[in-house]
Amino acid sequence: MQKAVMISHKNVIANVLQARTFEAVPYAALGVGPQVALGLLPLSHIYGLTLNALVPQYRGDEVVILPRFELGTFLAAVQRHRIQRLNIVPPIMIQVVQNKDKCDAYDLSSVRTVFSGAAPMGVELIQDVNKQYPKWNICQGY
Repeated sequence: MQKAVMISHKNVIANVLQARTFEAVPYAALGVGPQVALGLLPLSHIYGLTLNALVPQYRGDEVVILPRFELGTFLAAVQRHRIQRLNIVPPIMIQVVQNKDKCDAYDLSSVRTVFSGAAPMGVELIQDVNKQYPKWNICQGY
């Protein structure tokens, strides 16, 4: 069921410019240039459309699109494509934390940023992720 809101072309473009402006200072400070991002979220949702399809193109990033979330496929894609940015939702991070043994079989060292949205990522989950992957920078917006 769709929400009773209208998102215009100008709204979407403004959101892309807003996201790029917001991240420009920290990206410059950290020396982050074009990167490989994971496109796992539905492109029919504004989070998926803006952060998986439009913002990465504007930044010059490469995006690896997966049709749906399956932990093994997700982990293999991160390893194979050396994905640096994960745009995800909290249930995916829960799967990662709860399946440490399976995750340890893959090289996830390329990941620098995890952007979680659509719902808050609780403090306990963030602490668990930081314990398992201390080099991952966790950001969230919802």
